[in-house]
Amino acid sequence: MVRIELSTLRAGLNELTLSPSAESLDLDAEVFENIRVVLTLDVAADRILARYTILAEAHLLCDRTAEPFVQQVEGSHVVLFSNTGEADAEGHPQDAKAFAATDRYLDLTDEVRDTLVLSMPVRRIAPGAEEVDIPTQFGDEDDDGIDPRWDELRKLQN
Repeated sequence: MVRIELSTLRAGLNELTLSPSAESLDLDAEVFENIRVVLTLDVAADRILARYTILAEAHLLCDRTAEPFVQQVEGSHVVLFSNTGEADAEGHPQDAKAFAATDRYLDLTDEVRDTLVLSMPVRRIAPGAEEVDIPTQFGDEDDDGIDPRWDELRKLQN
């Protein structure tokens, strides 16, 4: 979980570095490790602007060679917490959340998890795998490039 106690925050800029476990973010611990959240909170009387960058090591399987590799992933996001009701107002970004004056903490668990999952590369290519020669033809071929398995069918044609 990524929770920030409101009582520990002072007005103005607050900088925190958190190291949540993959399990606390409901992520697979075999895929993600060494997760670090660098968080900057701009605290005012009626709002808190949370900016964070998340860094983690992801254990991936190469799409090209099917070999496992480790890649550093990074993502950033901004969330506005407001207790004035402006988080629910139309035209405000979806990344605005309401909080009450009686709340004891801010919970960024869902936002941090989503940012980390969305920062995963779509194309997972291991370092050096771009140079690996991938065979595009399989089976035996004659010198003239014709597959010998077609010989029996050619006899039927004549």
